[in-house]
Amino acid sequence: MPSSTELGIKLPKPHTCVECGKGFAQKAHLDNHRLLHLRPSIPLYKKGEARLQASDRAETVAKNPNKVVEPAWLDEGKAEAAAREAGGELWRGQLHITWGQYADETFKWLLKNDVGYVVFLLVPYCMDGEQSPLLKWQKQRLLELVRNYQEVSCLLDKRLEQKAERAKKRKEATQLRQDDDEYATDAELLAAAESSLDHSELPVNTQVTTWGQITPAGIQDSDNRPSTSSVSESASDSIQLEGWQEFWDQPLASAQALGMSAPNIKWLKDNETYGLFEPASTYRNAKGETVERKQLKKKMEFHPPPLPTSVKGAVPNMLAFFTTPAFFWRLVGVMPDKIRCPNTNC
Repeated sequence: MPSSTELGIKLPKPHTCVECGKGFAQKAHLDNHRLLHLRPSIPLYKKGEARLQASDRAETVAKNPNKVVEPAWLDEGKAEAAAREAGGELWRGQLHITWGQYADETFKWLLKNDVGYVVFLLVPYCMDGEQSPLLKWQKQRLLELVRNYQEVSCLLDKRLEQKAERAKKRKEATQLRQDDDEYATDAELLAAAESSLDHSELPVNTQVTTWGQITPAGIQDSDNRPSTSSVSESASDSIQLEGWQEFWDQPLASAQALGMSAPNIKWLKDNETYGLFEPASTYRNAKGETVERKQLKKKMEFHPPPLPTSVKGAVPNMLAFFTTPAFFWRLVGVMPDKIRCPNTNC
């Protein structure tokens, strides 16, 4: 028997898709068609991998986030019932996110417009869990939805592997420090400090000691104050210090900072244990001259030498008590990154 199409008969189409307006003669056909709308259209960066970058629509929503969420989405039971009614077997995509910059948008909308944000939400959840019962339920449903789409799931797994590898390296570095014979925990250091104070036999002299009493007159100025030039003298003045900046010794007049104190400069340059430099070595430069130099250490301590704990013989230099911790920052590499061209036609 010829079909209605072959006979040229147009059957009524009472079942209309609310998404696109297409009509169907049978409800079963409409149900099959609706699956196309229920599945998110995920933009791809390349074959098999979703694009992490947010869409223009997502950027617009993020600038003006919705602060009001329907109460039904804040209740697990009601939210699941409403989502199942709207999406059937694909109900997870119909759930609404109830927090953040995309509040009240559906999970399906998130996968279509900002996969990077989805990965951002799920990585901490997969590694550390979630304390809030409602957020835990929602993130678990979002994770279940993501696992149905390999192009998104692969990005989540890749990020989790990177996090796990970094955590493993941090753990190994911590273990190496703890295996060091000189390593001590904070609790051990505090206990040692308290014990030292309790059993100290050093007398405490409360009399004020002046600079003039402990320093020869030759290195004082006219007001009996320490001479700046004498304090900053260093055994490294005749040695080439690779990485040391001259303005650290004498800050520029236009500089906002005051620079480092002279006692700090001395130990940073000269102290082989706590300072910045390796022991001095010699090399022959391009002119054929033999030059003595110090190179920056690969591993550095950021605290000055410990203060004297006992006094034997001559009175110690007062400057030993005025050194302070110093932080030295050094660029060791450049992180590659891709920057989007501002030209919209690019």
